[in-house]
Amino acid sequence: MQHRLYSAQLDGLRFFAFLLVFIHHHPSCKGVPVVCVLHNYGWVGVDLFFALSAFLFTFLLNAEMAKTGTLDLKKFYIRRVLRVCPLYYLFIVFSMLVYLFWYGAPWTGTFLLRVLGLFSFTDNILSGFMGYNLLPFAPHLWTISYEVQFYIIIPAAILIFSRMPVRRVLLVLAAIFATLFTFRLLLIRADVPHPAIWVLPATHFESMVLGMVIGYGGFNFLLKAARPIYWFILGIVLTSGIFLFPNVDTISPLLMATYALAGIGPALILFAALHGRGLRRLLSWAPFVYLGKRSYGLYVYHFLGIHLTDVLTGYAGGLPSGKAATFVYALAITTGISALSYRFVEAPFLRRKMKFELVASRPV
Repeated sequence: MQHRLYSAQLDGLRFFAFLLVFIHHHPSCKGVPVVCVLHNYGWVGVDLFFALSAFLFTFLLNAEMAKTGTLDLKKFYIRRVLRVCPLYYLFIVFSMLVYLFWYGAPWTGTFLLRVLGLFSFTDNILSGFMGYNLLPFAPHLWTISYEVQFYIIIPAAILIFSRMPVRRVLLVLAAIFATLFTFRLLLIRADVPHPAIWVLPATHFESMVLGMVIGYGGFNFLLKAARPIYWFILGIVLTSGIFLFPNVDTISPLLMATYALAGIGPALILFAALHGRGLRRLLSWAPFVYLGKRSYGLYVYHFLGIHLTDVLTGYAGGLPSGKAATFVYALAITTGISALSYRFVEAPFLRRKMKFELVASRPV
């Protein structure tokens, strides 16, 4: 049996990335002291997800290059299809059925275009020009399109980078970073409306690029300067710094600082989690790992969980219905749906996915 390149603490970190997004989207968190700040800026959990994904693909694909001397792109894309598509397409079909038969909404050109965007993983591009998807429980699914677009780019980039020394790779990534940084500044100066900058890879890139840098060991020099816990604290401080700058729906030159902090802060948190012994133990706590393994389902289903909580509290009049209670109900319902989804929808395909692994990673 081959050795697995698996870091359990990254699953724990995934859970906290989801929790930030959940707080951001849950209406009960509005107006609650302290929590309302996380509600307003909890979208940063998306950047933590992006940094995690970019790191893992870079790290694992480089491990595959080291082991085999090349990349098997066919097997890579089969693995991605088996991981992403079963749950995702099932949920899209469910959302369509709710839209058409529960809400009684008509078939329109806009409806068909947005469905096509979801199925073709271009919903983030459509969202940039048309606003978030209005299908039930689906406004957040642009992120799946965003990540799939990077899945297309990253293997080709790693093949090209494999012919370069690591130092040159980091210089190329820095040049890409600077180019995209400039492009975003031009769009801000042109007052391009939200959510275009937020949903497009060419303008929302820090966390992905920095995740790749970590995958290449580009942050490792920091270990000589300070212990991982200090980089973790700095990551928390920088991530919290977004509270002082315009939110992503406010188009302003200061938005450049918001995106920079939302990229660098989560990247440092990820880096510290990879190397800090205490953080590794904390994030590897079994409940965090359990929930982190199901974070894809938690993320996809959480709007549905919030909606079902509204239905539940509306019909079950005897239940406590305060803000804290509805938050707990929604989290519990989302967790229950995700656990069932993982067991009956995702796990069978994940076991098939393992047959196409050239480098063993996370167990099912």
